[in-house]
Amino acid sequence: MLRVLIIRIACQNADNASLLLQPILSWIRDCVSEPSSLSDTDAYKVYRLLDFLASLLEHPCGKALLLKEGSVLMLTQVLDRCFDSFDVDSKQILDSKYSAKYGFTLLSWCVPVFKSFSLLCSARTPRQYPGKLNLHNCGNLSTEDCSLILCYLLKFCL
Repeated sequence: MLRVLIIRIACQNADNASLLLQPILSWIRDCVSEPSSLSDTDAYKVYRLLDFLASLLEHPCGKALLLKEGSVLMLTQVLDRCFDSFDVDSKQILDSKYSAKYGFTLLSWCVPVFKSFSLLCSARTPRQYPGKLNLHNCGNLSTEDCSLILCYLLKFCL
């Protein structure tokens, strides 16, 4: 229901929809930048919020809204945290407390993040809502965003 509410508000007034999204994005950023390990509950909440953001991106208004809010940078910060939880040399997951208890690791965060990247890169043409948010101007990834996404895709392929 929250997804529908945010999308409907975004179609009418993007600034109001941004106000609804800012606490979610801020909380994810705070959890990802936390140097200590997260509690099981917080790690799962981050996963569910990332999944929620991916579901928002299924709608063109959601895509424009999340791009306006700088979601690409936040998503790449999540991938940094995921990559740090994986010991590249020994190929072991360092956040074993999550995997041992719940079958869940910080690497699970990658699934909604890569789904979000896929939806952000989609070439769907958004429907225009007269007199409302101009989706054609803010609904496109910048060259910098595309190159950043590509770097992370390649990093996780190694």
